[in-house]
Amino acid sequence: MASVVANNINNNENSNLDVQLHNSKKFVSMLQQTAWVLNNLIKNYNANYNNGKNNTKVAEQEDDKEIKQENKKPPSNNMTKKSLMMQLRKVTLLMEQIQLKMELGLLVYSNNNKEDDDSNTVNVERLEEKRNKAALSLFNMIRKSNKIIERIKSNVNIDISSMPDLRKAMLKTEIDCLEDDYRNEKFSTETAMFCLKQVVLKLRDIEETFEFHSRLIQDRNALMVQFDCNGNEINNIDENTTTDTTTKEFTNTNFAYGSTPFSTFSLILSNQKFNAILKEMKRNKEDFVVFGSSAGWLNFYASLAFGLNSKGFEILPSLVNVANQVKHELNVNEHASIDFYCMDMLKASLENTRIIMLCSQCWDRWLIDLVHEKLIKELQVGGIIIDYNDLFASSILLKKQNEGNTSLFELFFKIKAPVSWNPAQEFSLYIKK
Repeated sequence: MASVVANNINNNENSNLDVQLHNSKKFVSMLQQTAWVLNNLIKNYNANYNNGKNNTKVAEQEDDKEIKQENKKPPSNNMTKKSLMMQLRKVTLLMEQIQLKMELGLLVYSNNNKEDDDSNTVNVERLEEKRNKAALSLFNMIRKSNKIIERIKSNVNIDISSMPDLRKAMLKTEIDCLEDDYRNEKFSTETAMFCLKQVVLKLRDIEETFEFHSRLIQDRNALMVQFDCNGNEINNIDENTTTDTTTKEFTNTNFAYGSTPFSTFSLILSNQKFNAILKEMKRNKEDFVVFGSSAGWLNFYASLAFGLNSKGFEILPSLVNVANQVKHELNVNEHASIDFYCMDMLKASLENTRIIMLCSQCWDRWLIDLVHEKLIKELQVGGIIIDYNDLFASSILLKKQNEGNTSLFELFFKIKAPVSWNPAQEFSLYIKK
């Protein structure tokens, strides 16, 4: 697939920013698939390759020897685990570098589109020069990266050209699950499920656009610490952010974008442990809340497929705008009760919350700690936390050690399911006692 992408790049205008952004997106997708293949090889290494090795020191010595001779050997899929991990690291670094280049390109794309609206006040040649420079930067980065990827594929002896597109496969599974809604018959209606299908298709179309991602980058930059021309820090956190938050700094990764398919969400809430809880929530009109609700995916799933009242809290305005746009255009309120709030989640009320989902996979640790502290203090007894990591366990342990509380939360269950960035993401669920 890498060679196909490279050919597409070479056949287009190298200085066309739209073309290079599109090619970059395809190349990153290919890198992600390569990373997943390498990851699976590493997981299966002990069973498939290291069987019979009993001496750990000998195995480590062989690892080191093979790494040194790696470029002298003929292509082989019998690489050591350490060698495979090195290849995976190379692919991951390439993804990070290209994504950074794409972000710069998207900023140029966004700024130029805004300035093009008033062409009388801009230097057209200067704008064109910026676009060309960004496009050529992406083109050169992908060309160099493609050579590295071809060497990696040769060393490991893998061929991903025949592999199905993982994103397309995930989307197909998502739509199939929406159409096969037998699990939700007691919670939803046929018209609500049809509406959800339209919501998913609409959101998937929107997230494919460069405009969507360029606005995300602009929103993210507005919240990160920046400096003026004299080197003085500019505080970009607005009045909706708590005083606790103003003493912290958001990092770039804190605002990483990803999505969870409906099939995964349905797998979690369809667990038999939720049967009685979901009925109680509907009867008592309790809320399903999402912290970091993004474009509203999880809220739409909860309300349209499971009939729950839901609230989403998101600090990036462009994501909240997309959620509300889809909500209004598809008349979602005719089938469900959903509200989206553009504000700091640390100021959100949890008074009527029964289930809260934390989209915390990439949050900064200081933010995770503040959210955990809030949940420990404010979540009602019987409240359930659904999290994308298991850091809440350490927060509970620390709370017990400091205050001697032995009956605060307990593990509800754990489950692995695919998301856009991981084919086997582990979700951890806790219930307050």
